[in-house]
Amino acid sequence: MKSGFKVFAAYGLANYSYSSDANTAALDDYKKALGGIAAGFGFESGGQFGLEVDVLYLPKGVRYKGTTDAFGAAGTFDFKITTAEISVPILIKLTVASRPGIYLLGGGEIAYVLSAKANYSYDVTGLGSDSGSEDFKENINQLDYGVVLGGGVSLPLGTSRLFAEARYHLGMANMQKNNAGYEELVSSGFSPKTNVLLILGGIRF
Repeated sequence: MKSGFKVFAAYGLANYSYSSDANTAALDDYKKALGGIAAGFGFESGGQFGLEVDVLYLPKGVRYKGTTDAFGAAGTFDFKITTAEISVPILIKLTVASRPGIYLLGGGEIAYVLSAKANYSYDVTGLGSDSGSEDFKENINQLDYGVVLGGGVSLPLGTSRLFAEARYHLGMANMQKNNAGYEELVSSGFSPKTNVLLILGGIRF
């Protein structure tokens, strides 16, 4: 395949992985993937064995949702942690077939956190109901990085090509900052890391 610029949009299912202790293990049954929309652009060098560099807006995070029956009170809760990042994946692209164009991707990602918010709502007997949002960017590390693996297929469209991809971003950075009030959590070994499954579609010129 020839070199070219590409633009794309994506839907992502984000989650967090972390070292488990008694507190985090109690929430594992309520942890769910958090959906979000990503978009970006990139350049690829072309050839059977090429280089691709992208820049994209990429939301990450995790969601906890369920009932409070197991905690001794009837009710429901919904808690979302969302980080918005500018991500720069640097990938090696291996073309394994030309018609249609089938390829594999692998490499790394470095990202900067633009914002971090916690959105919550609950309705619990004896506690009442409430909802709100809290900014906690100052309590997480702004630099995120990790490994990216994936693959895709492309089809000709005149002088351009349409493509669809699946990528998995496996975070390796500890996102928990050792701020005042979090010392005990950090000393316990708590180390949350981001991960995202992306389904992309776009066009290459």
